[in-house]
Amino acid sequence: MILLVGAGLLVRTLERLQSIDLGFDGQQVVTMGISLPGAKYADRKSITQFWDALLARLQHEPGFASISLSGSAPLLGGSGAGLVIQGRETSGPPPSIRYTVASEDFLRTMRIPVRAGRSFTSEDRAQSTQLVLVTEAAARTFWPGQSPVGAHVRLGPDPSVPWAEVVGVVGDYRQENLDDVPPPLAITFFHQDVWSSMTLSVRTGDAPTEARRKVAAAVRELDPSLAVQNPYALTEAIAANLAPRRFAMSLLAVFAGVALLLAIVGVYGVTAYGVTERRREFGIRLALGAIPKNILGIVVKQTVRVAVVGLGVGLVCAIGLTRFLRGLLYGVQPLDVATFASVGLLLLGATLAACWLPARRASSVDPMQTLREE
Repeated sequence: MILLVGAGLLVRTLERLQSIDLGFDGQQVVTMGISLPGAKYADRKSITQFWDALLARLQHEPGFASISLSGSAPLLGGSGAGLVIQGRETSGPPPSIRYTVASEDFLRTMRIPVRAGRSFTSEDRAQSTQLVLVTEAAARTFWPGQSPVGAHVRLGPDPSVPWAEVVGVVGDYRQENLDDVPPPLAITFFHQDVWSSMTLSVRTGDAPTEARRKVAAAVRELDPSLAVQNPYALTEAIAANLAPRRFAMSLLAVFAGVALLLAIVGVYGVTAYGVTERRREFGIRLALGAIPKNILGIVVKQTVRVAVVGLGVGLVCAIGLTRFLRGLLYGVQPLDVATFASVGLLLLGATLAACWLPARRASSVDPMQTLREE
């Protein structure tokens, strides 16, 4: 009961996680990191020139449908900053917001929808007004009941940082973990907020290894001293997010399966032994007018009665177990009625199946032969 409940809760958790809306489409997307050494790329101009050259080089690569740069791809983490909204400045620390940087094709590569306003475009440049996108979670948190498009914000408390205009609201997406509620997130334009370490994301029909080979060749062509790092298919990132729960579920499922098999064998063995020991009693009952159905019912009822006691003890222990599984569950209550009921019915069914054959044997005892043996 304990093991089956644990496995059942984790199975339902995996089903919920695999069906949630990620906010992006990770199919056929490969990501890899590229870091520019500070000794060689010491200023904004050289860093921007490299990123622009790399994007231009890969734009025409056969098999690449879309290429973008970002501070971090979905599910691979991000940074944080304080958010100051023009007209709402306070003397205390500003509220925090998740924060990343992206090129104009990031939303198209990840298929993240624009809900209001616009995205970055190829016409946006470093010299233009500072631009920022915010997610729906950020809009709900910092501009409840109103549109943030047109508002001016600053990331960080430094007053020398220029104000950035919110030009669009984009859909929420999972930035770190599958089971985390998408946090408020701000996305700045990579020409205006220059990072020397970026994640390149490619939507491609190629295999991940082939996509990595093409990107690595393009990087070496621009700078032979550089190499791509941590190539990842986003589907692998999703699988990695699920891995701890999948491992725990598999482990519990294996032990639960073995325990269930042992329980069935044990119930069968004990019931069969009990029937053998009571052959004389069943023979006398049949000789005195009992019908086989009565004998069958006696054996089954007694076995089920013991099983129900065991299920009751198992239920109490399983309720205690769910406290330790709480951190692994998502979208499922630790005391999920459907899971507990399903496991209870499964075990009762297994008990009935295990005792049915010995019970049939008891109901088919020949009373004359039994009394003759006595």
